[in-house]
Amino acid sequence: MAIEKKRPLQTSNSANIAPAPTDGQGKTIEEMYQKKSQLEHILLRPDTYIGSIEKHTQILWVYQNDEMVNRSISYVPGLYKIFDEILVNAADNKQRDSSMDSVKVTIDVEQNCISVYNNGAGVPVEIHQEEKVYVPELIFGHLLSSSNYDDTEKKTTGGRNGYGAKLTNIFSTELIIETADGKRQKKYKQVGFRLFRIWAFNSCGVVSDAFNLGGKGRASARYIYTRLSPITRFLFPKDDDRLLDYLNEDGQSIEPTWYVPIIPTVLVNGSEGIGTGWSSYIPNYNPRDIVANVRRLLNGEAMVPMDPWYRGFSGTIEKTVKESGVSYTVCGVIEEGNETTVRISELPIRRWTQDYKEFLESISQGNDKAKDLIEHSDHSTVDIIVHLPEETLMVARQEGLLKKFKLTTSISTSNMHLFVPKGVIKKYDTPEQILEEFFHLRLEFYEKRKKLLLDNLEMELLKLENKVRFILAVVNGEIIASNRRRADLFLELQQKGFTPFPKKTKAQEPEVAGAIEDTEETEENSESASGNGARISDYEYLISMAIGTLTIERVQTLCA
Repeated sequence: MAIEKKRPLQTSNSANIAPAPTDGQGKTIEEMYQKKSQLEHILLRPDTYIGSIEKHTQILWVYQNDEMVNRSISYVPGLYKIFDEILVNAADNKQRDSSMDSVKVTIDVEQNCISVYNNGAGVPVEIHQEEKVYVPELIFGHLLSSSNYDDTEKKTTGGRNGYGAKLTNIFSTELIIETADGKRQKKYKQVGFRLFRIWAFNSCGVVSDAFNLGGKGRASARYIYTRLSPITRFLFPKDDDRLLDYLNEDGQSIEPTWYVPIIPTVLVNGSEGIGTGWSSYIPNYNPRDIVANVRRLLNGEAMVPMDPWYRGFSGTIEKTVKESGVSYTVCGVIEEGNETTVRISELPIRRWTQDYKEFLESISQGNDKAKDLIEHSDHSTVDIIVHLPEETLMVARQEGLLKKFKLTTSISTSNMHLFVPKGVIKKYDTPEQILEEFFHLRLEFYEKRKKLLLDNLEMELLKLENKVRFILAVVNGEIIASNRRRADLFLELQQKGFTPFPKKTKAQEPEVAGAIEDTEETEENSESASGNGARISDYEYLISMAIGTLTIERVQTLCA
């Protein structure tokens, strides 16, 4: 009598899988025994870290219509877990900052995004001296990082295993973190995204206390969200989406090759970068000036030259024309208070308050630098008072206050390089050249959009005409729509010349007409469906009309 050897306990994922071959045939040793990285293991076995990724149905208490209701809920535990990790982080901040009094959650079903916000103190924006990365990146982007590893401290916050928010990053399409450090007067923003099953951080930037030309206080909000700005759809109309050339990755449609905004955003936002063998710098320009020139082009008028513009900047931008091109001198604002003080109320473009303050301290004359320098700057204004000896101010006056206090910078338009629609790099001499080239491309897309909209309207009109004709035929007894086979009705609609409207489906294989019960009927319907390439589903807009709509009143409504 043979006795079957019992197999050890196994996970549900491998319970029905036969054991790996042990005789050397089939899989290699390396295929049988593998070691995965932490990230690979998380992606391979997500249920170990966030729970099931399948939909579950369970009786739970939920908040509905201003009351708690005990009802059946369908949800994905893994999705709930990665949301809960961020929510716990936001709530835990109360333990670190007692002044925090707000946690807000926004769920946008249409955009498939969740944002979590609290108004407590932000994460320290500082380089971690051991790991050599910023602390926010360490917290949200590096596995096994945590602030709760000290077991001698009383546990007053959530997770302490070093995964937490990193799991949210891994299983999200995109994760954006924003935080402000009031103590260090810095703001931090970072975007995480998925690329070939590898998670990396992109668009990492640290802005010092001069963000928006001033510093933010310790109560600056911390955001964790993924959503579009409300203004996005004004710049990128939804009607343009169908005109774009979308890329394909692993059989899935992703972002287009490029977008076509209603104005060239590169002139609004400016651009700066270095590539292999070339570099580019494009200043910012006033959107109102850009729009005005677009209207001039539409009217066949000449454009007005545009100069760099920065919102909120109260200094001066002076234009200088040279043989090498156009340049601009950007000056801050400084004025004398009395014989021993000067007040600085604006800095040049791209000069940060904290950096400039350190420069002033480095040239301070007195032993007590706090008395030599008084700062009243905030998030939107610069206000620095500098005390210095009378003779020093006199020398500075002779040299020029702007030059002495380094309150000038320059902007050049001689290095404006951009990619054109064909993907090659082109040098532009003026912003008007950029705008004109964009104008013709944008106008071309307006023509395409107009044609597409007109085609859709004509198709809808033709469909309405066919519906009116079909209803009248049913009302007058010319077509019997009830108590008959769909295949017969399909053939009659074809014979009477009703227009087929194929449905837009991913599957390209022809539909088998009337494939319901017996083989004889299937063969008959297949032959009729293949006669001119039409299918029963092409007439679904008529066949599926409810009996209550086949009335004279419905005809009058459609014709109105």
